[in-house]
Amino acid sequence: MFLDKEKGAKMTKFQKGYEFKINGKEEEEWEEEGRVIAKTDKAVLFLPHSMSDGAECWFPKSQLIDFDDDMENEEIESLTMSLWIAKKKGLTEK
Repeated sequence: MFLDKEKGAKMTKFQKGYEFKINGKEEEEWEEEGRVIAKTDKAVLFLPHSMSDGAECWFPKSQLIDFDDDMENEEIESLTMSLWIAKKKGLTEK
């Protein structure tokens, strides 16, 4: 577990249970460890560690929380995203 000081919540390695808002709608967050392969203006190509088949997934930046586009790909160790996109990409069944 680690503590997200900004949110003030204790979280597990892959899962966050607090909510945030996207376009005024409350959403749950999901954090996934992995590696960024590439970035475009609107999306991030990510290789989640939990995908045993090594499948890469594109994630729209609009669904990523606190994504720092200025960081180098090698510096990014996890992505925090809306729970619905994590479900859609097969990262969780929650």
